[in-house]
Amino acid sequence: MSFIRYELVLRKQMVEDWKRHVLFTLVMMLIFFMTFWSVNWIVGMMPETESAMSGSDIDVKSLISVIYKFAIFIGVTSIAVAYQSAHSMPFMRSKGLQTQHAVLPASNVEKYGVVLTVSLVISVLESVVALLIADLFQYLMTGLSFFSQFSSVDFELLLKTVPDVALVRQIVTLLICVSVMSIFLSSGWFTLSATVFRKHPFLMGVLIYWGISQLLNIALFSYSQYLMNFITMVSAHFQGITDVEALHELRNASIVLFVAMAVLTLVFWFWGYKRMSKSEL
Repeated sequence: MSFIRYELVLRKQMVEDWKRHVLFTLVMMLIFFMTFWSVNWIVGMMPETESAMSGSDIDVKSLISVIYKFAIFIGVTSIAVAYQSAHSMPFMRSKGLQTQHAVLPASNVEKYGVVLTVSLVISVLESVVALLIADLFQYLMTGLSFFSQFSSVDFELLLKTVPDVALVRQIVTLLICVSVMSIFLSSGWFTLSATVFRKHPFLMGVLIYWGISQLLNIALFSYSQYLMNFITMVSAHFQGITDVEALHELRNASIVLFVAMAVLTLVFWFWGYKRMSKSEL
């Protein structure tokens, strides 16, 4: 693999699609701004909890706001990766474009590396840039920002309020890993969709993805109960309520989910590479 050839193909694709990338970054910035504004307003309207009124050092409202905003960031980034992945292979739209792409002086590995870079790296960077700009506007207008709220939450103190600190650390780490893996899974599936559907790959990919997810939700309904138990535990542990058995079940379910998502991601990426290579024969 030649990095120079990879860089040239990447530069070519970015120059040809720069307007779409800029526009999509602006759209994400607007989404972050509006959703974060809504979260700040909703959390600000919440009544004080008993633990907060009794003098607890834990900033409950900042904690809730950080959790919501982190979930929004993961969700928007997954959508960004999905959209950019579905449009990461414009050369698959017609035989003529496939021929033009086939004659580029680069190997299939280098070309597919460009596809993954655009679908995964570039889209995540665009999401981060959109988050930073939106958060800056939030701070200038309201004095609140995601990063300031994140820094105000004492997570070590929060962990000390639960009986099994090691178990909670494992679960939080697993949930973050599962969240990040959802971004990779979006990249894998929609990259494959770009090779399967010549027209509207994002829309078709979303429809199929939604249908499969509904079937999985039915099959894994019991695991969703453990997730709800965990959320309930987080909101109720200030009164000393903690379901340790539910935490053990959630940890096991998170491990299974993470492994399944990782395997599916690799399968989708490999399948997409084989389809792209076959189109150039």
